[in-house]
Amino acid sequence: MTKDELKAKIVTLELAIEKSKSDTCNVISELDNCKKELADLNKPKLTSQQFEAIHKAVEDGIGEFDFDNGDSYSIDFGIDYDGRVHAESFCFDGESDLEFNIIQKLEELFAVQEEDTSDNS
Repeated sequence: MTKDELKAKIVTLELAIEKSKSDTCNVISELDNCKKELADLNKPKLTSQQFEAIHKAVEDGIGEFDFDNGDSYSIDFGIDYDGRVHAESFCFDGESDLEFNIIQKLEELFAVQEEDTSDNS
């Protein structure tokens, strides 16, 4: 093969590789979409209004939580070698209160119905 023939073949092979990469990306994207559709298949369906109502309830539950309450945090202090005090760890302990606020807002939004767990066979 001559130098020009080899250069042409290299260009052709590089183009084939690029097309193969593009095809692979398209197949991967389609696969991801199918996996998402499969995962969403058995999920309960909500209208956009219902979803917005849930979003607002969660937002209100978080918004009404008092993040400034010092009792909601655990802070461990330490002293540097030069005598400066620093926080070694800082932990939010109010997650159960925050969860309660959010659940309370959701309970105001929905009527919760007890499921019949008795076996009718």
